[in-house]
Amino acid sequence: MINTESGLITAAFHKKGSLELKPESFKETKNIDGSFEHEGSDMAGWREGTTLNFLMGKGGYQKVYIDKKQGTSGTKRSLAMDFKLGSERVERFKNYFIRASIGNLLQRDIGNYSGIKFYIKAWKDLTITFALQDIEKDSHKEEFWFRRIFVTQEWMEIHIPFNSLILDSFTAKRLGTDRILDLRNINGIFWSVQEMSVALGTEGTIWLDEVTFY
Repeated sequence: MINTESGLITAAFHKKGSLELKPESFKETKNIDGSFEHEGSDMAGWREGTTLNFLMGKGGYQKVYIDKKQGTSGTKRSLAMDFKLGSERVERFKNYFIRASIGNLLQRDIGNYSGIKFYIKAWKDLTITFALQDIEKDSHKEEFWFRRIFVTQEWMEIHIPFNSLILDSFTAKRLGTDRILDLRNINGIFWSVQEMSVALGTEGTIWLDEVTFY
């Protein structure tokens, strides 16, 4: 059964066993590389490529790539995602919301930062969900902390203080987590288009640029 409110992030992002934890010594502590102006180190942790069906639903897809023709604030490139939300859930993921997302899965210690800033736009005005995934150091239980954002067709500068994020209480209750946002153990950052805000079958594009912690 899908909980349409508190279970939002569980269904949208959680995939048990999908992330392999790195040793503590390999945790990234510097600021995120989110300019997308140069390939290589700029793409540390960012997931590119095309995925069919899966969490996007039957007939759905997402393609995450560098758009080399446009960026914000005079830059030349951005990270883009073309997507289509499928007509119904894939059987394997029948208890998950249909979604497409841009994600960075590098394990991070961002305890010295208070928030994240980025520029974003979409092919039409819509609401997306931003989320952080943290992991409890001893138990390896995951929590999701999220905030919904209204995005327009023009580049928008968004600032999200980490203390403004809302806990996905459905997952926290199910897993028995500590309900504390541990910024020193972040292993996922997501920008997601979900079926609650976009009709099934919808095709479109979102763009992301100049991502930085502050």
